[in-house]
Amino acid sequence: MFVSRSNSAIYNHIARLLSETKAHIKKADELTTQADTIKDNKPVDAANIYWQSAREYELTFFTIKQVQSLGPIADLPSEITNETKMFEEKVVELNEKAASNYQRAAGLLSGGARADSLGMAAHAYLRLSELTKDKRACIVSKDGGVFTIPGDTPIGRAIKCYDEAKMAFYDLGEKMETEGKFPDAFLYYGCMGDSITSIALLYEQAEPEFLLEDNIAGNYHSAGKTYAKSGILSRQSGIYDVVAKGRIEWRHAVKELTDFFKDNGYSTLDDVKRGIKCYKKAVEYYDKLHDTETSAACSREILNLSSIIKEPLSSIRACQEICRKIPRFAILPINMENKNLNDEDRKNVISSSIAMLDDPKESAFKSIDYLLPKLRQFIQSKLSSSPNWFEVMALGKLTLDEKKAVERNYTRETGKNSNALKYEANPLDYFDIDHLKKVILDSDNWNKFFESNFKNKDDISSYLNIIGRIRHPVMHVRGTAVSETILPAVIWVLERIN
Repeated sequence: MFVSRSNSAIYNHIARLLSETKAHIKKADELTTQADTIKDNKPVDAANIYWQSAREYELTFFTIKQVQSLGPIADLPSEITNETKMFEEKVVELNEKAASNYQRAAGLLSGGARADSLGMAAHAYLRLSELTKDKRACIVSKDGGVFTIPGDTPIGRAIKCYDEAKMAFYDLGEKMETEGKFPDAFLYYGCMGDSITSIALLYEQAEPEFLLEDNIAGNYHSAGKTYAKSGILSRQSGIYDVVAKGRIEWRHAVKELTDFFKDNGYSTLDDVKRGIKCYKKAVEYYDKLHDTETSAACSREILNLSSIIKEPLSSIRACQEICRKIPRFAILPINMENKNLNDEDRKNVISSSIAMLDDPKESAFKSIDYLLPKLRQFIQSKLSSSPNWFEVMALGKLTLDEKKAVERNYTRETGKNSNALKYEANPLDYFDIDHLKKVILDSDNWNKFFESNFKNKDDISSYLNIIGRIRHPVMHVRGTAVSETILPAVIWVLERIN
């Protein structure tokens, strides 16, 4: 059979790769036997040999992948085709052997070397998951109905490796912290956080997710605590600011970790920010589990960590989460525990506070639209016992131009003649905030009807001015000004008209 020069080169290249594959397997098997022989007497030497053996098994896998990457090639000699197929059938077994030997090495080591070996084992198990297309993190026991989490699956084994690595880093971090070596302690605790976040991410990607939500929430929560400790220690280390707060993720963490923490370039090199991100994910899953108390606790931790890095946006969002779960609090933060508000008022204030960051003006307008009908009803209840109350005590307190504005509002909205205004259920519905303020602050009205509720003219005038400025259609108030002023003003008025 004629073989072209180019095909001949390809055949020779494949033959060389297959020869390398056999050599890697032979060396890996020999190293494993050698490590088995000396592990009891020379554990450290055996650990290093197990590690080398695992690496040889991995190189075998990568060499086979090189052969596969060449694609199907016509007219390959049968011996090459058969040998290639044989090795392809071994890739699962080779990855299992690599993972097993990394774990054996870890069992004979301690500290960072132990953690790194466990991380390498985890990566081998994750390759195994991809090869077998097994995405399960749990399995049903043989007696039926009971789920083992994590189970004896590739992802389950990877999770167990990361869990053991977590404990290795914890021991190192605690030792360094006890000795006052904060720069080292913060690095080890940070790597511990990377291990725990890896577990959370694996559970999040595994099947079936609905059985794993409790594990996901718990691990994100634990990672948040660990990163917080690392970040706080970094600020006690005495190292130059950027170095102290910047830490690259553990190199054996899951590959998704970097993307998970990606936030405006490298800003999440700070473990405090990593902690905030993990607490946010914990909140998300505790909410799914309807665990309101733990979710609120995580939100409080976000608030505390945000104060360290001076990020008001994260602080406000954390307050919002607390408000949503603990009804006596509202955003800014405002403690509503002793406020004279009914349940409807509280619900509206909390709803407005949650919406405030996404659309401050729209949220402010809704807050005001909730208040104004109540304020109009309150004024009517005070004045309506007097004869001709509307003409004398309300409309009669306005200037001619203001009266015309009210009448125009009425005619435009109802299509009726302005003479019918006084017969409406509440004619004050056509007064804007400035008109209502004028009715309240009129000396006669104030003394007879409103002083007992509002006490101080300057206070009610100031709060209604704030509401009026924001509600005015030609005003352009910045979002920060809205969020800082409108809710206190609305709450103050609501308290005094209930």
